[in-house]
Amino acid sequence: MDNDELLLTIRGLFNDKSKELRELIDESKKAVNGVKNHMDVVAEGLRKDIQAVAEGHSILDRKIGTVQTDVNGIRTEILGIKTEILGMKTDINGVKSEIKEIRTELGTIKDYAIRVDSKLNEHDKILKVIS
Repeated sequence: MDNDELLLTIRGLFNDKSKELRELIDESKKAVNGVKNHMDVVAEGLRKDIQAVAEGHSILDRKIGTVQTDVNGIRTEILGIKTEILGMKTDINGVKSEIKEIRTELGTIKDYAIRVDSKLNEHDKILKVIS
């Protein structure tokens, strides 16, 4: 294998890993945006509930049972969101770990390429002496 072939092989490996990394980053961004959008919807729902409470105590007295049910539903949604966020943190930590592995692999490839280049240079010198 000559230097050009080795370089193409290394580039191919680097491009593959880079593509994988970009895909993982894109998936993480989509998940984060999904949670942000969901939080906006939940926040808007909370704003509407607070406005209803401010409109009057008599309405509040008649609707306390309904409001309690709504609050329990929101609490359940928030707990679900917290669970989703914890899952995303786990995913992000996994991405970080994969990035570290990719960096290690790239370092190994670089070291190998340097050693191969050195050997090729030695062989070139030997061939020049022999010629």
